[in-house]
Amino acid sequence: MATITRSAAVALFKGLGITSAGKWTKKRIEAKAAGVDEMVDDETFIEDKGGAEALVICLEAIKNDEDIEVVADPKPAEKAPPAKKAAAKKPAKAKAAPVKKDKKAKKDKPAKNTPPETTRIPGVRETRTRPYLAGTIIAEHGLEAGVTEAMVAELDDLYGKTNPAESLFALRNAWHSIRGFGVEVNA
Repeated sequence: MATITRSAAVALFKGLGITSAGKWTKKRIEAKAAGVDEMVDDETFIEDKGGAEALVICLEAIKNDEDIEVVADPKPAEKAPPAKKAAAKKPAKAKAAPVKKDKKAKKDKPAKNTPPETTRIPGVRETRTRPYLAGTIIAEHGLEAGVTEAMVAELDDLYGKTNPAESLFALRNAWHSIRGFGVEVNA
C-alpha cells in the first residue's frame, strides 16, 4: 500500500488545476488519487515539490495495482526550546505596545465624515459609504434644499470616486429616509 500525506495530495490536485481539493475528505482524495493516471500525460508538470512526489507515488501505486492511503500530515517538530521562544516573544510585545498607543491617539480625533463609534449593531457594519455620506450632506443642507447638482458633486468629492448617477441615487434615498424617519435637520 502506498501512502501520501494530505498536504502533498492537495498540492498534487491543485497543481492539476483542481482548486477545491483542500475541502475533500480523505476517502475522496484516495479515490481521486487512484484515478490520477487518467488526469495526467507525459507533459504534465507539478510545480510543488510535495505534489510532484505524490504524483510519482500515485502513478507507481496504480502501475503496481496497489491501494493509495492518505495519511495526516506530521506535526512540525519544535525548533527551539521553550525558554528561547519566551525570550523571543517579549521584544515583540514591547514593539506592539507603542502601536496600540498610536491607534488610541487616532481614535481620540475622529476622521471627518466618519460614523460615530457606538456599540456593534447586528446586521450592520458602520463604514464610510456613499449612502452614509449622502445622509450627512442632506443633514447639512436640510430637507428643504432637496437634491441638487452641487450636492451630487459634493458627494462625489467626499466619497473619492466620481459616479454622478450613483451619487444622485444615494442622495435621493437618503433624502427620503431622513424625511420618513422624521429627524430634524438643519434648515
